[in-house]
Order: sequence, then C-alpha cells, then structure tokens
Amino acid sequence: MRPQAKQFIELLVSKQLLAPEIVEELKRQVEESKSKLSPELIAKLLVDNGHLTKFQATKLVAEVREEHPVADGEAEEVDEELGFAEDVDSESDDSNVAEVFVDDVVDVSSEDVVDVVADAEVEVQAVDVVTPVADAEVTEAVEVIDGAEIVDVVESVPDVEVADEVEAIEEDFGSGLSSVSTRAKRPSTKEPQKSAFDSFRIFGVGLILALVLVALVFLVRFFVVGSADKRLEAAKDSYEGRQYAQAAEQYTDFYKSFPGHEKESFAKVRAVLAELRQASEKIPDPTKGLEKALELLPGIASEEALSDDTQRSDLAGVLINLAGKFTERADSSDPTSERKRLMAEMSKLLDLINDGRYVGKAQQKQQEPTLNRIFEDRKRILREIGRDEQLAAALVEIDGLLAKKDVPGAYAVRKQLTSAYPLLATNGQMRQRVAQASQIQQALAQPSDLVPEIVAEPIEPEKGGRIVLANRFGSSVPSLSGRVITVRVKGSIYGIDGENGGVLWRKFIGRSFRSTPVPVSDQPGADVLVTDPEQGLISRVAAKTGDVAWSMRLGTQVFAPTVESEEVLAATFDGNVLSLDAAAGQVRWG
Repeated sequence: MRPQAKQFIELLVSKQLLAPEIVEELKRQVEESKSKLSPELIAKLLVDNGHLTKFQATKLVAEVREEHPVADGEAEEVDEELGFAEDVDSESDDSNVAEVFVDDVVDVSSEDVVDVVADAEVEVQAVDVVTPVADAEVTEAVEVIDGAEIVDVVESVPDVEVADEVEAIEEDFGSGLSSVSTRAKRPSTKEPQKSAFDSFRIFGVGLILALVLVALVFLVRFFVVGSADKRLEAAKDSYEGRQYAQAAEQYTDFYKSFPGHEKESFAKVRAVLAELRQASEKIPDPTKGLEKALELLPGIASEEALSDDTQRSDLAGVLINLAGKFTERADSSDPTSERKRLMAEMSKLLDLINDGRYVGKAQQKQQEPTLNRIFEDRKRILREIGRDEQLAAALVEIDGLLAKKDVPGAYAVRKQLTSAYPLLATNGQMRQRVAQASQIQQALAQPSDLVPEIVAEPIEPEKGGRIVLANRFGSSVPSLSGRVITVRVKGSIYGIDGENGGVLWRKFIGRSFRSTPVPVSDQPGADVLVTDPEQGLISRVAAKTGDVAWSMRLGTQVFAPTVESEEVLAATFDGNVLSLDAAAGQVRWG
C-alpha cells in the first residue's frame, strides 16, 4: 500500500467521514489489491459510490498531497491516474501546473470555469482548447495550488490501461462495499446515468412522505372528529341531566369550534332549547322564558335541524309547558291588574305556539289535550278578570247609591251583577254592602199600620167533581220513605209519597196561587206554606193530609214568605215586613 493511500485512509478515519465497517473493508481491499492505488483513485471510487462528495474528496486529496508531494518519478503515473491533459506550453513553470484528478463523467464546453483556491496573485495563461474525444472522461473540478497557473478548460483523455485498472479496482472493492455501483467503464460525453439506488431512494422518500401525509390526515380527522363527537356527547349528557345552562354553553362552543360540521345546525337548535328550558323551568316567572323565546327563536327559524320531528316536538313541549306556567301563575296572583298583564303576555306565547315554523300541525295534534286544557284555563281566567273588574265597578256604584240612602237602587245593581256571576252573591265585599243596606233600611223602618187577620176558610172550595189521573213508572226509592213531596199543578197542590210516588192527597187552592209551596222546616213530612200574592193570603197546609192548619190575610199584595227557625217572614209590595209564628200564624211583629 502506498504511503499516500494509507495517509488518505487515516485522514478519512480522523475526520470520521465513513462508517467504521466501511473503513475496515476499504483497508482490506486496498491491502489485497495487486494494483498501486493512489489517493486520487480511492477518492474517485468513494465519490462514485456515494460515500464522499466531490468537494470532500478534493479537500482530502489536497491535504494528503500537501503532506506527501508527488515525487518526480510518480508524476507521470499520477497524471495517468487522474487523466491530466498534456501541457500545451512547454515553457511554463512546473510549479504553476494544477493538480487534477478524475472526478466524474460530464459534458463540458469551452465556457466551463475551474475553481480557484488561493488568494495569491496568479497569472492566467490562455491555452488552446483541447478538442473533446468521443467517449472521453472530462473533469469538472480542479484545485489550484498557490501560485499555480490557471487554465480555463482542462480536458483529460485517460489511457485505456488506466481505465482497465480502475475497472479492476472497482471489481475488487465491489465485494466489500455494499453501496458500490457499477458505472460505465469507458469515457463518454453523454449525460451521467442515474444510479438505480438513487431512483429507489427518490421513490422511497416519496412513498414515505405520502404515507406520512395520509397518516397526518387520518390523525387530524381522528382527533377533530373524535373531539367533536366527545363534545356533542358531553353536551347531550348535560341536556338530559337537566343542566341546561351548561348544555347551552357546550352546544354553543361546539358549533363555533366546528363550523361546517354536519351537526352544526343541530347544535344551534339544541343550544336555544337549552336556554329556553333554563329560563322556563328554573325561573318561576314565566315572562322570563317568554322573553328568551322571543329573542332566540327567530334566529333558528330557518335551521335545517328544526324540521326534525324530535327537535320540533321538544320545542313544542317547552312552549306548551311555559303556557301552562302562565295560567298557574295567574291563578296564584291576587291583583286583577297582575293577572291581566300575565294574560296579555300569554297571548304572545300563544302566537309562537300557533306559528308553524316552531310548532307544526303534527305537534299540535299530539299536544291537543294539553292545549285544550290551557285554552279553557285561559278563558276561565279572562272571565274571572272580567268578573272582578265588573265587581269593582259595581261596588263603587253601590257605595254611591248607599251614600244617597237609595237602598232599592243598590239592590238593583247587586241583582244585575249576581245574575251574570251567581257566585258573587257570597262575595265578602258584596255582603258588606248588603249589611250596610240593611242598616239603612232599619233606620228608615216605621211601625206598620197593617191589621192582619187569621181566617178560618181562606182557600176557595173546589166546585164540581174531583178526578186525579196519575201514571207511575220506575222502582221505589227506600231512602225517601216517610217523606211527602208537595207540588203545585194548575191551581192544586198534590201530596206525593216520596218512596213509591203514590198520590196521598190533592188540595185545590185556586188558579190565583202561583207560588211554589215552601216547607216550614227541613224535617221529613214537614208542612208547607202556600201564598196567594194578589189576595195577600198565606196558608199552612199539612203535608200528610193536605188540611189547612191556618191562613193569614195581610190586606195587601205579598211576596212568597221565608221561613227561619219556625219564624215566617213576609214582605208586602208596599214595603211592610211582618213576622208570623209558623205554628199558629200569629203576628210577632210588623
């Protein structure tokens, strides 16, 4: 092994440019080679096989040559190894000749320029351009020693023997260096051929990049879609768990974070539903829920997800439940003005329920029983509001009439109101006015000049025969056993057995008797009072026999009497009031 070759290998090791196993194999091949290998040939082989770059090889050879210059006897041999062109100008100084080594097979033209390494002043000498020979190997890089003469273009036509030697050395190295590639063994001016390994590397890198891109897309989709699905699931859990405020935030965050997602419209609708449920179910005042509905529903009216039956049914349930809260709130409110305000707000909510964009016909049909109940409650509440307003107006009018001591006028107003609203007869405020009217009447009362008298035969006797036609049907009623039912039919009073419906007696009292018989007590079989208003006659008739117990003639027209604790109270058309004893008919006062 030449010292320069050994020095070159040691330089490779010191600079750690090659892997240890490649260096060992290189040493073995160099030692076993029968040819004399120079640093230039070793560098060329390493460059050809991709272990060194051209720049690295040039620097390494230059360093070796600086330490071990080429001897005079080896100059010609080195020139042959490197493919030097012959010096055209024999008169030029030997020290100005540049060292050239074979680098690669390239096409060059006379315009190619060599690299200059030195800061010293150099003299450029023009030389004739050597005509390229076919299949010749041309150098691309030239290193210039300090003070060397620079040439524009250097061509080298290596000797065939040198090429054969290089081929032999490549064959020797091929068994040990796995990356050694086979190249053209003869110089050529054609473009350099690409190594099969280079094509494989390019294909492999492209394939790896494609796989990485596919994996990246998959991972991005996995994380994005996975994250979206997890957020939707979390929002759903919050919504179903009645944590509506949290669900609204989660659905809002979802459609803002994933615009264009297939569930974006669904999330928008659900976010609104969550806010509506939070306002309508968590807040007692139903007007807060209505305000949210009026604010948010127009924003989702055109959302595709709202056409889904499930979403629309959910929205219908929220609105209808909110309507129910309005009626409940109105029932528990006392001031009429507050109830009236609630019903006015409720009308806005009913407009939303009747809007087909929010509640379809299918949902209205499904919720029909609940809606009917809500509508009936609303009608009742509105009627009560009207009643309370009329009561308030009537009380003001009655107070004005009582202030003028116009008791009949006050009673007329009361009668008109109770005819429309019978339950107001027991209203506390109305009863107070009645008591006030009674006190005014008592203060205005004067002793009566009536002279009532008891008559023995007050009822006109019946003329002609007596025929009773009765048709009974149905079964007996044991619970009415012993009770006598009295009725008036065309001038006669009939006593009927309450258990079996049989006619017990009939008493003709005259066609002028138009009043209904009044029992004197609540006891079964109690006697009854009959009145002839025109004649001012009041009579007591025995329930079991139909006999007249007593009759009282007042001498003026009389209203039907009232019985209170065995006391008969009778009022005449001219304003007199009398109290009669129910048992004997005697006047107590009046």
